[in-house]
Amino acid sequence: MHAKGIAPQVDLAELVGLIRGVPPTGDLVEVEEIYPPGEAAPQTDEEWEALPPDSPFLDGPGIFELPASVRDTLADVDDERLPEPARQWAGADFAGVPILGGWCPPVPSSTSPARFSGT
Repeated sequence: MHAKGIAPQVDLAELVGLIRGVPPTGDLVEVEEIYPPGEAAPQTDEEWEALPPDSPFLDGPGIFELPASVRDTLADVDDERLPEPARQWAGADFAGVPILGGWCPPVPSSTSPARFSGT
């Protein structure tokens, strides 16, 4: 999967900032981790060391719920404006590491809140 390793609070904040025309601060994308469930996380060093190598607490996958404001920002971008921030975001880098390795997903020809909300 091309998107593995994207940190929503950093990398997705860059895209949201580009679209909104604001600096990409961490508070642009406040996420809630829904998997693995935080209440099941190991509490002690011994519990962490006892986890199997394939534990999602060690190497994911981590699943995050994004706020509706992020969905709405992505869905509300005008079709003719969408390719430019998508290209800028795909080529951006943090600490010398390119987001998506320069890969840019296909930009849909039509966007709407329904497309991004799964309805």
